[in-house]
Amino acid sequence: MAARADVSAFTDVLASRELAHCAYAVLFGYVIDGLVWDALRSAGLLPAGELSVERPYWNGAFWAVYPPRDGAMGTNEVKEPGAGVTMVWSDPTVRALNRLAGSPALRPALRAAGRDEALVAGSGDSWTFVGDGGRPMIPIIRRQESDPVHAVGLRIAAKVVSALLRDVPGSGVVVAAHELIWSLMDALEAAGIVRRPAVFGDARATPDALGAQMFLVVG
Repeated sequence: MAARADVSAFTDVLASRELAHCAYAVLFGYVIDGLVWDALRSAGLLPAGELSVERPYWNGAFWAVYPPRDGAMGTNEVKEPGAGVTMVWSDPTVRALNRLAGSPALRPALRAAGRDEALVAGSGDSWTFVGDGGRPMIPIIRRQESDPVHAVGLRIAAKVVSALLRDVPGSGVVVAAHELIWSLMDALEAAGIVRRPAVFGDARATPDALGAQMFLVVG
């Protein structure tokens, strides 16, 4: 696996920030389902998805997979100028994460990113992004080369895109990339390089535990 050393370096960076439990979500949500798409888009390898008169509501692609994937994930993002929070959801946790996304306290807190604030979701749950002494409780990533999470993430994304383009014709990039992001995470987990936290399967997870499925991007 060409990216094995980079993935290990990536998880080491988060461990050094006492956020090793967030490595799985950040690798998937920021790199595999984020920077990889950015690289494909920058290279002009993705079809246009803009709405048109002919397709006024949606302009994407359909495909079928059988048997269905077990435990597939996705990402939702809430953005404000200068900052955005990404939530890597699973079927058991998507409702709790959606409560945070709909919280009236979330957007003001994003605008004041970096301040010590507890976010209160509609259910009354408290979501703490910054703890005692200003220590981040979820990863805070700055989209610049000086942030090692971003820098190593770019290296991983480049290797994923390179492998994808070697084996897939241009018209199949969208479908192949979507399927690859889940297969790659499965392969990394099977190899013991990353570990999917138990919270992904816990429908009763507390807000603090769900921090393992979130990260903040600044810039």
